[in-house]
Amino acid sequence: RRLALDWGANVLVGINHSGVAVQVCALLPELKAILIIPCASVPSVTNEKFTKYTLRTKPNSYQLAAAGAYRMRDMPWKKWTVIGPDYSYGHESWDAFALHLKKVKPDMQILEVQAWPKFGAGDYASHILKILDAKPDAVYCPLWGGDMINFVKQAVQHNFFEKVALATEAGLSTDIFYALGKTIPEGLWSASHGYWFEHPNTQKNRDFVSRFVKRWGEYPHVTAHDTYVAVQAYKQGVEKARTTDIDAVVAAMEGLEIETPAYKSVIRKEDHQAIRDVPWGVTKKTDKLPFGVHLAEIKDTPGHLVAQPLEEVLNLRMKG
Repeated sequence: RRLALDWGANVLVGINHSGVAVQVCALLPELKAILIIPCASVPSVTNEKFTKYTLRTKPNSYQLAAAGAYRMRDMPWKKWTVIGPDYSYGHESWDAFALHLKKVKPDMQILEVQAWPKFGAGDYASHILKILDAKPDAVYCPLWGGDMINFVKQAVQHNFFEKVALATEAGLSTDIFYALGKTIPEGLWSASHGYWFEHPNTQKNRDFVSRFVKRWGEYPHVTAHDTYVAVQAYKQGVEKARTTDIDAVVAAMEGLEIETPAYKSVIRKEDHQAIRDVPWGVTKKTDKLPFGVHLAEIKDTPGHLVAQPLEEVLNLRMKG
């Protein structure tokens, strides 16, 4: 409200926390301001809570989790559980992963024992021991940011990663590698929230990374990439609309094709959700990066395979 009413802003770019994004999106029609989201991933902001003034220029947690299920289908692990933050993003991410893994790996099992610590819990020991006692083959982990850092540090102390496999769509973004370095064990699977700076190995992405490192002195995090994409998308929308009138710009951005540093992306007209390929890889040691570990064996799942079907999206919107 302050940015829109006091500062006069009618184009906002940002929001990391999905719960905050849901609340802000509800204000946009009143404020008549565009919000372009480069980070918050909860599907509901472009589903049940959709407004015409909300656009997201990155894959949402449904897409990221679905891509993870495609990658995990060829792994030997059958018994799965979850440790995730107990709010909308954590639950929606897990629901999407479990749904798609069941489709592509029908013999998988979901354990009744699950761990849902509060966001920002800090102490994960009881949750770690609870999961280990259940003896899963693998754990899906939508923890992120400081929660993921604390979880990994504590899990290592309990030899957690020697006993179970782990897949996390957002928990191993670049900032986590800077924070934890070689504390991150090999063999963890992640989408790095939709972008890892070494992939794809194209001239366009290499140039983007090189410019970013030269300016900021570190490798780009997914939100750096997708904030850049958000600004480029707005620029293309203004150029297409030939005006900065926000209703005209929104209309121009519907169906817009964006050449991002890493991927081609399309903003789907009906829900303003970006559709693009999703990477998943596994942690391996490296002597080429300052953190000593990176994502390797990265493969992209095509965006059209992991996008939530439009019929489902529209049905959710009708239900509110």
